[in-house]
Amino acid sequence: MPLCYFVLRVIRNPFHLRGFISQVRLQIDPKIKKIEIICWATVLILLLWLLLMPLNDSSTIFSTNYTLSLLMPVMLWGAMRFGYRFISLIWTPVLIAVIHFHYRYLPIYPSYNTQLAITSSSYLVFSFIVAYTAMLATQQRLIYARVRQMAFLDPVVHMPNLRALSRALNGTSWSTLCFLRIPELELLGRHYGVLLRIQYKQMLANH
Repeated sequence: MPLCYFVLRVIRNPFHLRGFISQVRLQIDPKIKKIEIICWATVLILLLWLLLMPLNDSSTIFSTNYTLSLLMPVMLWGAMRFGYRFISLIWTPVLIAVIHFHYRYLPIYPSYNTQLAITSSSYLVFSFIVAYTAMLATQQRLIYARVRQMAFLDPVVHMPNLRALSRALNGTSWSTLCFLRIPELELLGRHYGVLLRIQYKQMLANH
């Protein structure tokens, strides 16, 4: 399980925790606000409390395995917004608690074995869907960030284009532009090819 692997890595190398936290931050959707995280955590804790509350005569349908099905959209919400690493770290203890205390939401009655088999298969299906959705959402965000970054680069010289210049100018109250004209560069390009001009511009931009 990811949680067990994470614990072993932290025990062996405590500095792994710092790298893991940075990776979690990179995978979380940048548009997320703190209120959304609080709402998601509140709903998750509420569902777990209803699910793991001992059954009694006053128990409602929310104290049965019906609430287990409500965990699915909540975890999918977290998987799509918080990324794979974070949601795998949360889903593992949730799954352990739900499996260990299954007797609290599965009352013993004639079809108990059938319900237990169905619920057990739900654990596997839920885990697969949550993990796959989290990986897919994380990959989509990385691809989107990469495409957005490429939109501000010239595909030939791999330098910021006019769109990047416009964004930089809009982000400052005042700006100064410097125009460099190198007549000899045209002559060098005719003799040694366009690649020399591109490399020269790249080296000039780095300085």
